[in-house]
This record gives sequence, structure tokens and C-alpha cells, in this order.
Amino acid sequence: SRLVDHFERRVADPRPLTVAAVQGVLSDEEALVVFLVGSGKSFVWAVTRERAEWAQIDAGQEVLSAHVTALRSGLDPRAQQDAEGSAGSKAGVAAGFDLNRAHALYKLVLGPVAPLLRDRRHLIVVPTGPLTSIPFQVLITAAPGPQAGSDALRQAPWLIGSHALSVLPSVQSLQALR
Repeated sequence: SRLVDHFERRVADPRPLTVAAVQGVLSDEEALVVFLVGSGKSFVWAVTRERAEWAQIDAGQEVLSAHVTALRSGLDPRAQQDAEGSAGSKAGVAAGFDLNRAHALYKLVLGPVAPLLRDRRHLIVVPTGPLTSIPFQVLITAAPGPQAGSDALRQAPWLIGSHALSVLPSVQSLQALR
């Protein structure tokens, strides 16, 4: 009962956390990555137990949304069609997953803080805007090789291959869950 009351207070009246408070709930193998998407530019913060860094992302809502939409359509062939069969609809045809775009989006949103994340096994991501719709697991950490087709997919350096990933709705939820 006391635990429920404590949790309800934290959820009902969330307060901004200081960097020190976030660092206090992270393990040595974790990093918190927080995004703020704006109309013309965005920001990324990365926090570990030892350090905190932020960087500007030279892309806003429209550019990030285009990246996310393209990547998602490569993940789901049904996303390339609509129920009415309009002119752009390609029922049952998959354009394929764009590895180059997956790497470009990785460089754009995580590249600025990648050195801080490199040695962390677990990334806890708090996305906003169009980044809430991308499974970060499909980003790739290095340019894809010359392979094609399924070989290219097998050889790609997926972010999920180097980091466990969790997505949270807010920074405050990290403290509430711990």
C-alpha cells in the first residue's frame, strides 16, 4: 500500500529530475538517451553514472519524420499499400529495408553522443516526436557493406547487436520504476 501510494505520487506529480538523480538510478552498464524534437532542430542528451552530454541534431520534425516513415515502410510491406488501392499503393510489394538510411538516422540522432554510449550494454531511450515510431533496434552503427539482399541484412551492424534497448515514456518514469 505504501509502495502504491509512493508510485501514484510520482506519476501524478512528476518533477524534473536532476542529472545527479538520474545518475543515481543508472547502473554502470546503462546510459539514458533523451531526445527533444523541434520544428527545425532537435537535441539529444546522454547520461551515464559518470558523465552527461548533450548535442544539437541538425534535423527537426519534418526531416526525422521522413526518415522514420521510410524505414518503417521497409519493415512492413503492408505499410506501402492502402485499403483503397490508390495510385501510390503497391499491394504486397516490399521495397526492402534501406540500410543506408538506417545508418544515416543512427549517425544523425545517436552519432553525436555515440562515444559516451560505446561501452554501455543497455541504452534506455526516451524518444519524442517522430522518433517514438521507430524501433531503435533497426538502426545500424556503421555504413553497410557491399553485400546485397539477405546477406546485407545478416552482415549489418545492428544497434541491437551491441546494446540492449529499452524505451520509456519519460525521464521521470525511470526513477518511478526503480
